[in-house]
Amino acid sequence: MQTDFIDVSSVGYGKVLALEHADAAATYKSQYNNYSHIQPDGPKKLAQLIVNTAVLGQRPARLVAGSDALSMSRDTLKNRMEELKKRADPAVSTDFQEAKSLF
Repeated sequence: MQTDFIDVSSVGYGKVLALEHADAAATYKSQYNNYSHIQPDGPKKLAQLIVNTAVLGQRPARLVAGSDALSMSRDTLKNRMEELKKRADPAVSTDFQEAKSLF
C-alpha cells in the first residue's frame, strides 16, 4: 500500500459539472479511484524530490514525479507538438503586416 494521496479520504471532486465534460470527468475520477494505493512511486522518494527541488531554488513549471507521470507528460507534449505543427500556418496567418504606402 502506498498513500492516501488520491484516496477518497484526501481527494475532493467538484460538485458542479459542465455537461460537455461529464464523460471525461467520470473517466478521470474512475482512473484516480482505481489507481489509489497502487501508485508505483514511493511517498518518501516523492517527499525527497520536493525537498531537493525546493533547495535548488528554481521551481519547475511542472514537477513530474515517477516514471508513470514522466511517460504521461511525454505523451501529452508529443500530442501538443503534433497539434501545433498542424495549426502553425493558420496561427502565423494572423500576424500583422504593415500596409503598403499608397504614395
